[in-house]
Amino acid sequence: MTTQRFTRLLAWIGLVAVIGGCGSGPKLNPVAGTVKYKGNTVAGATVAFRPQDAANKTIATGTTDAQGRFELTTYQAGKGAMAGKYKATVTKFSTPGSGGGGGAGDMKSAFGQKTPVQRNELPPKYADEARTPLEPTVVPGKNDIPLDLTD
Repeated sequence: MTTQRFTRLLAWIGLVAVIGGCGSGPKLNPVAGTVKYKGNTVAGATVAFRPQDAANKTIATGTTDAQGRFELTTYQAGKGAMAGKYKATVTKFSTPGSGGGGGAGDMKSAFGQKTPVQRNELPPKYADEARTPLEPTVVPGKNDIPLDLTD
């Protein structure tokens, strides 16, 4: 192979790598927000953005901090989500006696020991993708999406 042909081959490989993105993955957009229930921030809740676009199958998730703030993660921490329409689910589970507002409800494990039953402290509709009224849209760029929950 001559030097000129080799140079052309390298140029084509470089062009294909640039056009193909060289495996960089989908474009993610930073997504953060605050979860509030009845006007109060919710700490320790799990937030999941479930894509409604058939081409996007990647769920982005996050957990709220003490101030009710979350950042979504898809492939790497804090990297966000792909642009598009989503259904958002929000849950906050507590164990009776953990100070999370639990209640009665122990189950016996296979070994006869009592196992505390976890309880979702938020309305059930927010845990169900089919019933949640939360339908956020992630746009290209930075996103701040508040999630206000009601009964």
